[in-house]
Amino acid sequence: TAKILIQRNEETALPMLYYSKLPPNISKLQIMLCDPMLATGGSALMAIEVLKKAGVKEENILFINVVSCPEGLKALAEK
Repeated sequence: TAKILIQRNEETALPMLYYSKLPPNISKLQIMLCDPMLATGGSALMAIEVLKKAGVKEENILFINVVSCPEGLKALAEK
């Protein structure tokens, strides 16, 4: 099980990484990244970067989302 905690800083409106615990073999796994609400996309993009820095290939990340704003979808599509 992997865990990443990212929250938006209320003063700056930027995402902040508070916690990350990833298994040592994460680069060999298929990842389901779950985010119930996609607003600006900042937190999702940061989580993807955390996974990529740990060696996960982008094509092995499946982003699962319930509610999305156009801005967030655009941010993910452009990255």
